[in-house]
Amino acid sequence: MEKLLDVKDLKISFQTYAGKVQAVRGVSFFVNKKEVLGIVGESGCGKSVTSSAIMRILPQPPALYEGGEARLLDVNLLSLKEEEMRLIRGRDISMIFQDAMASLNPTIKIGKQIMEPLMIHQSLKANAAREKAIEMLDLVGISNPEKRVDQYPHEFSGGMRQRAMIAIALACRPKLLIADEPTTALDVTIQAQIIKLMNNLKEEMGTSIIMITHDLGVVAEMCDRIVVMYAGKIIESGNAKAIFYNPKHPYTTSLLESVPNMKMSRDKVLTPIPGTPPDLFAPPVGCSFYARCKHAMNICKDNEPAVTDVPDEYDRLHYSACWLNSLEYKEYNKEAVR
Repeated sequence: MEKLLDVKDLKISFQTYAGKVQAVRGVSFFVNKKEVLGIVGESGCGKSVTSSAIMRILPQPPALYEGGEARLLDVNLLSLKEEEMRLIRGRDISMIFQDAMASLNPTIKIGKQIMEPLMIHQSLKANAAREKAIEMLDLVGISNPEKRVDQYPHEFSGGMRQRAMIAIALACRPKLLIADEPTTALDVTIQAQIIKLMNNLKEEMGTSIIMITHDLGVVAEMCDRIVVMYAGKIIESGNAKAIFYNPKHPYTTSLLESVPNMKMSRDKVLTPIPGTPPDLFAPPVGCSFYARCKHAMNICKDNEPAVTDVPDEYDRLHYSACWLNSLEYKEYNKEAVR
C-alpha cells in the first residue's frame, strides 16, 4: 500500500517555568492511503500533542519542535512556513477536536463555519459555499440542513455538534482526517452513529483517518492498524487483530485487562494498571513502563528496549519495544525484579 503520511522520530517538548516537558520522544509511524490508524494510550501519553504537531497548531513558545519530520506524500509539514502550511491545513489534512462545543465558535452560525474553508481553499462564492455547507450537513446525517445551516452551536445537541465538526473537517475532502477523541462525552448510541458515519465517509471519499482515543471499543470497531503510546513513545504497533489477540508489550496487555469485554466471565475482576505514568520533566533512563510492569527485569531499569519485530499469525509487521521480546535477553524472564 502507498503511504500517505510518514512520521519519523518526532520530538516535541514544552518549555515551562518548572523545566522542559518532553511530551513526544521520538515517535515514528505511518498511515497508508484509505486506512484507519488508531493511536491509543492513557491520558498524557502524547497522543494529542503528536496530532497537533502534525497539524502545526502548537503555539511556539511554549512548544518546541526538537526533531523529526512528518511527510504528507512528498511534503515535510514541519519544514513549511506558516503561510505554506495554511494552504494545506483544512484542504489536504483536517482535524476533529476533542470538545466540539469548545472548538466551534459560539458567535458564528454553523453554516458560516463550514463555508470558511470552502471559500479559502476552493475560492467558492458565498452562495455556492452555502449550498456546499448544506450538502455537507446532509452528508453527516443532520436532518433539515437548510434550517440548521443558519443556527448557532448552542442550538445543536452534543452529537449534532460533533457531526458539524466532521462536516467542517471534511468540507474540502482532505486526504487525511485526524480525529482526536471524536466520541468523547457522547452516549453510546451517538458514538455508534459517529463511528458508522466516519466509516462510510472513508469508503465514499477515500479519506485516510487517524483515530486518537483511549476507548478500545472504538478502536476495535474502526481501525485497520493500531499504535500504542506510553510516556511520549510508541511501545507497540501492528494490525488490530495482532494488538487485540496477541499483544506483545506488558502495557498493551494491561490496557486490555483493565477494560471489560463481552466475552469475559461475569465473575472476572478487572485489573487496573498500578501506579502512575512517569514524570516527563525527567523521563526514566530505561523502560518507561518499568515502575508499573509486573514483568519488570533488572535490565529494564537502566536500559531502554529497542523496537523489535515480533511477527505472528495476525501480522508480519508487528513491532514491540520490550526486553521480553528480545532473543538475547529471554533468560532474564526468570530474574524479574518483582
